[in-house]
Amino acid sequence: MNCPNCGSKIEEGELFCGECGTKLGSESVARPEASQAQPEQSVQNQQTQRPAAPAKKKNPMMKPLIGFAVFFAVCFTGLGITNANRDKINEGSQKRHVEAHARQQKRREESQAQMKENMAELKKNLAETKKNFKMFGDTLDEAFGISDKMGKLVEKISNVAMLETDKGIQLSIQNIQFKPNSNELVEEDRIRIADVAEALKQIEGYNFLVVGHTADDGSDTSGDVALSLARANTVIAEIVNSGMDAKRFMASGAGCSEPIADNSTAEGRARNRRVEITILTK
Repeated sequence: MNCPNCGSKIEEGELFCGECGTKLGSESVARPEASQAQPEQSVQNQQTQRPAAPAKKKNPMMKPLIGFAVFFAVCFTGLGITNANRDKINEGSQKRHVEAHARQQKRREESQAQMKENMAELKKNLAETKKNFKMFGDTLDEAFGISDKMGKLVEKISNVAMLETDKGIQLSIQNIQFKPNSNELVEEDRIRIADVAEALKQIEGYNFLVVGHTADDGSDTSGDVALSLARANTVIAEIVNSGMDAKRFMASGAGCSEPIADNSTAEGRARNRRVEITILTK
């Protein structure tokens, strides 16, 4: 028999048309092939009464496939943009790196130039320092040598202190004893002055300043300056008598105007009653 919808031949016992998929009723299946000889009008009527062809079923995989296609398209588009941005970023990074390297090189060159200037200034200062030392070095060495030498020479002389002043090395002969209101030394201190003279003989090429000081015992001090000057000259005379040149000595009197201790005690007055001999190294 034939399919009432498309006219395709249908084998006996089939329930669906193999061509169009039309479902066949029991009458159609049992209908003999002879029935196909019906008049043309009857066939036309049957064709008119054929059921409408069913809508084609949509493929359920279509939407996922479209989604995947869109997804991959977006990914590839984004990848292209990302690669372009990466190239742009790499180009900018390389440019910044080159600029940073140039700045670093410039700073290095500036630093080296500054270092050269500093070294030149240092060499200039060293040359000036050497010049100064050449001018004054021998004097300083001699002065330091005198200090060491005098320290060793006077360390065994009693009541003699040594210090360095702005004028030179000073020997302070403390508690020096003169007869009352006189510039005459007592015998014990004549021996002490002789020992100081022997120490001074070891110093050559320098002059000496001898300053006399008195203690303030509360009595009239109007004549202390003259008395202290006379006592300074007495000490110079004792040293010159030991064999030194008098031209190397200068005398001065300070009276009681420069105390180094408290005049209210006997010990303080003994320290203030002194003669200072300064080796003029400056």
